[in-house]
Amino acid sequence: MRAPGHNLEPRPREPVRAQRTAEQTEVVRQESRSKSLAEFRLLAASMAHEIRNSLAGVGGAIEVLEGNFVEQSEHCHVFKEILRRLDGVNNLAGDLLEYTRPLVAK
Repeated sequence: MRAPGHNLEPRPREPVRAQRTAEQTEVVRQESRSKSLAEFRLLAASMAHEIRNSLAGVGGAIEVLEGNFVEQSEHCHVFKEILRRLDGVNNLAGDLLEYTRPLVAK
């Protein structure tokens, strides 16, 4: 026999479970996004480093070639333009490297 006013039926817990599941899903999503961003930053840093290495080699070769020409040569402006463009790409690679550095809280 049941006590008066006592209900033996279990109370529904679905809203709490659904809320917990939604929170867990969000945590997993954020962790996945953080991991993907970390992997992207690692790839970007590696690419920027390799680009800069290649630019340094090309720039050095251009400077050697430029040195073989007389300063008033018709080709001198071409070497200067190539070096200017290489510097621009090097700056972009530097910006990419800056992006890949972890944020420091102030």
